Amino acid sequence: MIKTLDMKRLLILTLVIFGFHKQALSSHIAGGDFRVEWISGNDFRVTLKLFRDCSSATGFDNPTITVRDNVTHAIMYSFNMGAPVVTPIVLGDECYTPPGICLEQGFYQSVVTLADNPNGYYLAWERCCRNGSIQNLAAPGSTPMTFYISIPDPALQNTTPDFGPYPATGYLCNGVENLIDWNVNEPDGDSLVFTLIDPLAGSGTSATSATLAGPAGTYPFVPINWQTPYNLTNIVGGTPSMSVDGATGVITSYPTGSGVYTFALQCDEYRGGVRISRSIRDIQYYVLPCVFDDFPEIMLPDTVGIAVNTAGCLDIVVIDPDATDTISILVSSPVTFADGATIGMPAIFSTSPDTTYQFYYTDETTGLPDSIVLPKPSYSGGAYFGVGAIGLQYCWQTSCEDIVGNPYILDVAAFSLGCSGDTNFLNQTTTLFVNPEPLPSQVLLMPDTIEVVAREQPCFDIVLLTTDPSDTVHVLVNSVTFVGGAVLTQPTPVSTSPTMYEYFYWSDAIGDFDSVILAPPTVSGGAYHGIGGLGFHYCWQTECDDIEEFTYPLVMESFRIGCFGDSTFLSDQTNIKVVPPPGNVDVIPNVFTPNGDKLNDVFRFDGLVNYCYDSLTVQVYNRWGQLMFETTDPYFSWDGKNKSGADVPDGAYFILVNGVYGGKDVTRHYPVHVFRNN
Repeated sequence: MIKTLDMKRLLILTLVIFGFHKQALSSHIAGGDFRVEWISGNDFRVTLKLFRDCSSATGFDNPTITVRDNVTHAIMYSFNMGAPVVTPIVLGDECYTPPGICLEQGFYQSVVTLADNPNGYYLAWERCCRNGSIQNLAAPGSTPMTFYISIPDPALQNTTPDFGPYPATGYLCNGVENLIDWNVNEPDGDSLVFTLIDPLAGSGTSATSATLAGPAGTYPFVPINWQTPYNLTNIVGGTPSMSVDGATGVITSYPTGSGVYTFALQCDEYRGGVRISRSIRDIQYYVLPCVFDDFPEIMLPDTVGIAVNTAGCLDIVVIDPDATDTISILVSSPVTFADGATIGMPAIFSTSPDTTYQFYYTDETTGLPDSIVLPKPSYSGGAYFGVGAIGLQYCWQTSCEDIVGNPYILDVAAFSLGCSGDTNFLNQTTTLFVNPEPLPSQVLLMPDTIEVVAREQPCFDIVLLTTDPSDTVHVLVNSVTFVGGAVLTQPTPVSTSPTMYEYFYWSDAIGDFDSVILAPPTVSGGAYHGIGGLGFHYCWQTECDDIEEFTYPLVMESFRIGCFGDSTFLSDQTNIKVVPPPGNVDVIPNVFTPNGDKLNDVFRFDGLVNYCYDSLTVQVYNRWGQLMFETTDPYFSWDGKNKSGADVPDGAYFILVNGVYGGKDVTRHYPVHVFRNN
């Protein structure tokens, strides 16, 4: 696969590039690779793919393959692959066919039986020679190619990855980013690691070699010799240099010189963190000065807002960088077209010498507003077409009902007639939103958070003012507190004008409370309405049960009449938090004098009762354990009388307290003395 941004290749290519190809009539091998598939038991299918130039002087061989021990390098087997199935390799696609390049594939297959061997095996075959016009190798016409694959112990029953055929896009385009993705298939689910390596040259210049060079017990292959300035870090030239993604096998390159180049991709197969096979594809690619056809550019924003109850119009402009190209566009928006949207032309810009129209757009490259003057495009078969550029105007008379269906889609598909073809569309989708009438410019004057004490009735004013006193505002007020008894009412009327009310609010501008006098709002349809603003007097009689960790939101949502029913509101809120009443216990007396002098006449707790949380039991015993007094009232006071109402004698008494007072645990025993004569 070759990535060339958003461009397609044309059928145009200068023939001068084929001077180097005519010099390669004696060229031979263009690449290839092995694959080994487990069939059953110890039987394996061996596939050899051999790529060569059609002009090769030598035919396809019946290769004899050696099978060596992975560790000792000893030859364990050899077998003949027989004759191949030869097929032509077709390069290019519907837009581009590189002229003058002819490649063939020889497809060999043979079934072999391999005995179990913990060391595993590798298969090798050497063939001479490579294409003589290869530019990144020294003496390529006399350099052989070694085909190699290693496999694990046959008992593992493994199938090696598959590089696939020589791809139709098996060439590189000069001066642009090229991506090569052979989509290597691994059927066993093992992990693959990819590396660019030095291609293998083999043992010499013989036509074939069943026994590879190198002493027994050593790796028998030698790498190719690179032609200066090329090497493994500079395989095809260009910056950055050719590289591979180790996880995906996708090769990236930016070549800057035409020619023929060789490179090799090594694929290591891992299972459980252990390498079990190694495959190598050695291949040559042509680097060609490809000529590209740019797709048309669709000048449309990603999103467009159309005001409700307006004839929302939008210019559609499509420009082809090649001014002589014939371009066509299809415009689709089924929902809006069914609702009356139209495609037409704006007002006439000029009638001399031809009728033209001016269209406005934002340049996709610069982001700046621009315009273009164009004639009316032709129309046929549902598509608009013209030369170099096309302009249209889309209009949709919206209504309140259209707000509910947001968003809507406007799709424009453009293509150039020719190489781009009507099967290779460039699409631009614009999302249309029907916006409600703008809300009045307003400010909601209410605190963000209000704390109220349980069992109190807090009241405060809510004020909403518009910047234009003539604006009509409509408000919905919602709060769960209304279920709990909260109400919206009006404060005391202004004394000089009983139909007007004064509302107080905090003003950040003056740093103090301010006020405004407004007429009371009218109510209809569950909403409040007023001119210039609205005011409310909010009151809520809270209870202890209303105390919660969370807050109670009081939400105000304003809207415009006209498209009521749409879901677009201007919203703000204040949060009401109900807190418990304050409480504390200060002093527990240990002496009191119930003698009627109104000084320290009773025993009680000094402090502040928390009426939401306090729960208390008080018992008073004399020294003989007789119960003198008992109560469960947190507000209790003991006047020194027993349960029969008689005065207890002076002396020491014991008070047993259990429970909570002032929000604090006060459970304990208290000694207290009664003195009447002091």
